[in-house]
Amino acid sequence: MPNIYIYEVECLVPSEVVGKWDEWIPKHIQQILNLEQGLFIKATFNKVTQNIEGLPADHSQYVIQYHTDSQEKIDRYIKEHAPKLKQGTTDVFGDKLKTKRKIYKVDQEFFPQSGQFGYVF
Repeated sequence: MPNIYIYEVECLVPSEVVGKWDEWIPKHIQQILNLEQGLFIKATFNKVTQNIEGLPADHSQYVIQYHTDSQEKIDRYIKEHAPKLKQGTTDVFGDKLKTKRKIYKVDQEFFPQSGQFGYVF
């Protein structure tokens, strides 16, 4: 299995700016993907439909995952690009967004096996 690393950004967006966010975020994600050839392979943009721990009623939650093939590329992004992009986000939204960032290395992937049945928990 090739190395897969994920740089994840979780965003809590207040309802007062969700419309602006929905217009802005696809452009922002594409901007990050276009920074350097091969820096990130792809991105996924996910809206949290149900947060088991609870979510403030006046907020929406999103998770963006940027996929790459090395920790070094994430480190370079964080050092060379992230500060300017974070400032750009602050320029648009002020301090309204709450974010958390995580980095993952995909250890294993699993897929259903044909003819096998199991239980879903």
